[in-house]
Amino acid sequence: MIFTKMIYLAMTINSAIALLLDKLKVAIDF
Repeated sequence: MIFTKMIYLAMTINSAIALLLDKLKVAIDF
């Protein structure tokens, strides 16, 4: 149970980082 929660947390953090990088790319393009 704890293991699945850790995987879910890692996936959430990964998507959050991807979203931030995407925003940074847009900012750099401008």
